[in-house]
Amino acid sequence: NGSCNVKELVEVDGGIYRKYLKRLRMDYKKGVQEGLEHKEFKYQYEL
Repeated sequence: NGSCNVKELVEVDGGIYRKYLKRLRMDYKKGVQEGLEHKEFKYQYEL
């Protein structure tokens, strides 16, 4: 069952997953500060 595997992965690697999300947000903020279009970054976060 694939859904069980995903759930276990999130529970085990929760810290890594949160670091990944944090990095995405940091990259997003950096991009905004550099004057890139907001919509170019927004797409990743809605997946």
